Amino acid sequence: MPSMTMDGKTLTVINDFSSCAGGQLALGVRIKSGWAALVLMGGTRSAPVVLDTRRVELADPATPASTQPHHAGAGTPQTDARVLRRLVTLIERCAHANVAALLEEYRAAGWFPGVGVVVGTSATDPDTITNPHIRIHALEGHLFRRVAGEALAGAGLRIRSVLERELVSAAPAQLGYPPAQVTKQLAKLRPPAAGPWRHEQKMAALAAWLQLSSAGRQAARSHGRLT
Repeated sequence: MPSMTMDGKTLTVINDFSSCAGGQLALGVRIKSGWAALVLMGGTRSAPVVLDTRRVELADPATPASTQPHHAGAGTPQTDARVLRRLVTLIERCAHANVAALLEEYRAAGWFPGVGVVVGTSATDPDTITNPHIRIHALEGHLFRRVAGEALAGAGLRIRSVLERELVSAAPAQLGYPPAQVTKQLAKLRPPAAGPWRHEQKMAALAAWLQLSSAGRQAARSHGRLT
């Protein structure tokens, strides 16, 4: 079981995570266009354990346009409202079905995550973006974050949505490591038999790890061990 010795530094709890603390298992979800990297983690701040890591489809692989529904072509916005509506409906259906199946599998294995932390890269309102190509990517980012969160909530999880840069910024104080050491520890969390352990998986793992850290902090506070 992977473990880490902490140096006794005082944790700084960040509101984004403390407000949904309480579960013993956390699910980190790093959003991509049409899919998400998921990492299920248990344990504690000082001894996190990756229980599962996988790719979950949020779109329909049999319908390539559903992975980039706001694209009509290379860099061209989709302006046909009927086509867009059909693709979004398909995405919602696929995301809900795939996430529900995953959570059913976890629960059958005795794993009951309480919180899903959905990680995106931008909170910019797409309507404020003037560059058409950048705007359609922003629209798709918002869409897949929304459908992932709704699918997880529909499967019974509490949801927290956070930006990747907020995770990276919060991690040193929350975990008690300098930034370079956080990066090293994330690399070490990869299970021996896991598939890809790239940036997406590491950010999903970091989201779950911060959630576990905050959950432990909240539990200790409720038992009077912290002030």
